[in-house]
Amino acid sequence: MAEKVRVGIIGCGGIANGKHMPSLHKIEQVEMVAFCDLIEERANLAAARYGSRDAKVYTNYKKLLEDKSIDVVHVCTPNRSHGFITVHSLEAGKHVMCEKPMAKTYADAKKMLEASERTGKKLTIGYQQRWRGDSLYLKEACDNGELGDIYYATSPDLVHWGRHRFVFGPRGGWQSTKVGAGPAPIETDEGWLLIYHGVRTSCSGYVYSVGAAILDLEKPWHVRYRTRSYLLAPTEPYERVGDVPSVVFPCAAIIDENKRVTLYYGAADTVLAVAYANLDDIIAFTKENSF
Repeated sequence: MAEKVRVGIIGCGGIANGKHMPSLHKIEQVEMVAFCDLIEERANLAAARYGSRDAKVYTNYKKLLEDKSIDVVHVCTPNRSHGFITVHSLEAGKHVMCEKPMAKTYADAKKMLEASERTGKKLTIGYQQRWRGDSLYLKEACDNGELGDIYYATSPDLVHWGRHRFVFGPRGGWQSTKVGAGPAPIETDEGWLLIYHGVRTSCSGYVYSVGAAILDLEKPWHVRYRTRSYLLAPTEPYERVGDVPSVVFPCAAIIDENKRVTLYYGAADTVLAVAYANLDDIIAFTKENSF
């Protein structure tokens, strides 16, 4: 048998015990040789359950990184420390598997990537859902432009769905390749405000932007207005650079008593961002810039 990959675990809390260590323990070509946690008892318990015979325990991750025999480090600490621990680990000559989210800020994520490129060490983030069969199938369908129309359906119990109705599909410009729904529609006097994403194909790949439509209150598959121009497009560095470049993807929207709409959106499939607008302004823009 080939020499085993020697792994160090930094952070022996919930995600390490629930996912990382049990999975690594099942791989014959891997041995966990070092465990670090601020709470020493956690590290000791992890070492006793999953570690090799000579496994070492630390409360300071920098001491663990001094062990030159360690090949790979799993960073399973709180989100705020992912960035600097990953950078230190890469600079110490270790390959790194970092638990998601990658980092708290775009700047931290960029430093992690730069450290990986500078040291020549591999860095991966725990986006394990991307490798599921259904996820790979949907990704391929998206890449091939097979998806793109929005439909309306009803369900009495969120299990059985029916009465499907076409709402709208791609149009020109920023939404010429495909479109898809975003947050749940917001009820307004003008109709249901639907914030959605549109995609165009550029020479460098897909570009995701955000638009809005107003649907009839009684017949929400009837489109009253739909933005010809986008509301939001990838312009900031954290929207243009990441795992999937040039993406702003609307995820959730909240409206308060002052009609301020808070829109949460994914940026470059790497970070979560937020944008604010007035509800009346969005409605006015949608009506004034409609097809």
